[in-house]
Amino acid sequence: MKASHPTSLSAPKVSRASHAKSQPLVVAHRCLAIAAAISASSWCAAQEAATMPPAPRDTITLQSGYFSGDYANNVDYAQVVLEQSRGTERLARWVYESNKDKFDSPVNRTAFFLGANIVNFIGNSFIPYHEWGHASRMEAGGQRAQFFTSSDAIDPAPSRGFLGYAGNMLFKFSGATGSADAKSIFKANNESGRARYGIVNGAGVNNEIFLAERNDEQYFLKGNGGVFGIFNSENRFAIAQYVTWGPDSAGNDMNNITRSYRQSGVDRNIQPDDLRKINLLSAFSGAVVSDVLARRDFIVDGKTDAQPWLIKGFLVPNQYNYLSSRGITRKWMSGYAFSDSLKILGSYESVVRGDDYAEFGLGAYKDFGTWDVYAKVTGKDFDTLNLEAAASTYVAKDWKLGLKAYVWDSRSLLGERNTLDFSKNKTQQLSVALSYVY
Repeated sequence: MKASHPTSLSAPKVSRASHAKSQPLVVAHRCLAIAAAISASSWCAAQEAATMPPAPRDTITLQSGYFSGDYANNVDYAQVVLEQSRGTERLARWVYESNKDKFDSPVNRTAFFLGANIVNFIGNSFIPYHEWGHASRMEAGGQRAQFFTSSDAIDPAPSRGFLGYAGNMLFKFSGATGSADAKSIFKANNESGRARYGIVNGAGVNNEIFLAERNDEQYFLKGNGGVFGIFNSENRFAIAQYVTWGPDSAGNDMNNITRSYRQSGVDRNIQPDDLRKINLLSAFSGAVVSDVLARRDFIVDGKTDAQPWLIKGFLVPNQYNYLSSRGITRKWMSGYAFSDSLKILGSYESVVRGDDYAEFGLGAYKDFGTWDVYAKVTGKDFDTLNLEAAASTYVAKDWKLGLKAYVWDSRSLLGERNTLDFSKNKTQQLSVALSYVY
């Protein structure tokens, strides 16, 4: 992303050269993504039932919000990426369990684990989701977002939704960048922080980190997962990875956002390496430890299940960093399991370099057997609350019908990452979801 002065919020282009891939790797990426999606269906479930112990149940979901055409909404599209990754994990689990006798030593299991995680990595749609982060914030701020499928070939349908964009990448076998029309103006909420275009600069890595947060949350609510699917938790280091391997160009997001922080007065001295160091502290998370233990258990004993780290029912806290208009934040997330079917969630997010700002979150999940409910509120005070709520019920043996509701407040940290319109304090969305459970 090119630099933008804080008082002039036009954005000529978002450059994502760091996500360019060689042609053979990209072709492999797309083919493996297709294979994972197919293998995660009932065929894979049937094979598992015949050859291996029951795996943690996962879903393939279709939501009405996917087709709204208004860049809504960021949270639902994260589920697409996570479900794709879990499909790949299920395929790896089935391959391993079906061929255990060929992986009968720690050396062989280490090789299989590395191969499975490479497949999960290149078969994951985190690149379009990263670019979607930029585009969704541009559109919410009144800009016209455009996607590129290569460095010089523009997507002919710039307003298409996330699925269309990801599909375009899938079938054109090319890397991805995003851009905004040079004449468009980004307008944040009047009560946003001073580094307003930082909302767009940081939105790509914010989306990647959100994948880690949502993955860890669902991991806790489900109570278990698979060892081959823990790659998503590593997205918590997206900021550090970008600073280390990002493009050396005017489109470097971390260079641009730290420049915005300095010029706007949010933090006069901050540099990209400061963001990297702050982000690396997220390694002190319960999920990181449980990932390490799950890998050890697989390599040493061949165990494919993984569990979140709980102490007397309490989830050992996890950390995430986000880039906001007020500075870089640190978010802590924990929870308590009263039972397998009743759990509560808590979070605290505060700016660690920048303005003095913090907000709290509280949520609950209850599984009643044939139906379940989830609700979470987040905000600095009652006036800036965000709401996420969902309920679903089985309508057939392996099919669930759900209803989701969101209320985003664009003045809050969580809200500026997800609001549909910065010109409004509150935006709402309702979507219907149909899920196949396998």
